[in-house]
Amino acid sequence: MLTGSDEVRGAICCLLGIFSQIFPFCSAKAGASRPKWPCYRQAALPKTHEAGSSMALLGRFKGPGSVVRMLQFTHSLLLGSTMCELLGMSANTPTDLCFSFTGLTQRGGNTGPHRDGWGVAFYEGKGVSTFHDSSPSAQSKIAGMVQNHPIKSQTALCHIRQANVGKVCLANTHPFVRELWGRNWVFAHNGQINDFTRRQGMYEPVGDTDSEDIFCDLMNQVRQTLPREVGPKQLADCLVELAKDYAQQGVFNCMLSNGDWLFTFCSTKLACITRRAPFGPAQLTDADVSVNFAAETTDNDVVSIIATQPLTKDEAWEVYEPGEWRLWQLGEVIERGVV
Repeated sequence: MLTGSDEVRGAICCLLGIFSQIFPFCSAKAGASRPKWPCYRQAALPKTHEAGSSMALLGRFKGPGSVVRMLQFTHSLLLGSTMCELLGMSANTPTDLCFSFTGLTQRGGNTGPHRDGWGVAFYEGKGVSTFHDSSPSAQSKIAGMVQNHPIKSQTALCHIRQANVGKVCLANTHPFVRELWGRNWVFAHNGQINDFTRRQGMYEPVGDTDSEDIFCDLMNQVRQTLPREVGPKQLADCLVELAKDYAQQGVFNCMLSNGDWLFTFCSTKLACITRRAPFGPAQLTDADVSVNFAAETTDNDVVSIIATQPLTKDEAWEVYEPGEWRLWQLGEVIERGVV
């Protein structure tokens, strides 16, 4: 437990971190401009839809160490514009991710600052195909190959990285993969948890990011807590409690899947769209690319896309509330809630 003096020292360290983010803008010469990437223009505090959402957000910071946690959370929000971005897909039929993937990868060094590597995972039954590169996704030849060679999947996760914890290298690129109960579990994280302490268990990180440390902690807790044949409700309850705990320590936007389902949790920023008949056209925000989904789908198709920020400019995306979570399967939400 933190003592009063410990909390004061921690608060001072956090304030120094916050000022280090604010100061470059405050001290800029007259006429100097901020970076023009779209995500910088949207780097405000999370928008809450109801007064209750604001109270729920404040409710995270109670008890010993609350001052430090609140300052760490504020620091992470100021870093939010330079954090990573997530992309996930859940569909009721094998579908390629080319359109959304093309938009997201442009934010990796072209229209956005996320230059420190990227990765994508496509489930094919119990198997999973993964592609990683530590170079910017907007210039990556591997990313270009993925864009031009459609890989059909019902569940996919993608991540572009803006490093804040851990060096830029292949081992630190998301999504991360671990085996549990004969399935590949895939995880990607957007956010930052300072000084995270992983609990004991069989899973250990390969790289040196807080994200992989959190993933290993989550996998250890799931393995120790849940039965092998766990149902959706019991699974969701466990994952939500873990996500809530992580979100109390910093910013924790995440995606997790074992191929059967896709769990998404929003700490600060996440949006989604479900496309179903009647399908229409869509235009990417970050690239001069459009598609007519009516020509690419059948009337029975249901495809849901979840991303840190909307990827298209002419569709109505639904924005998650802070603390909102959803469990997806075959393109539909099967469990959901707000903590």
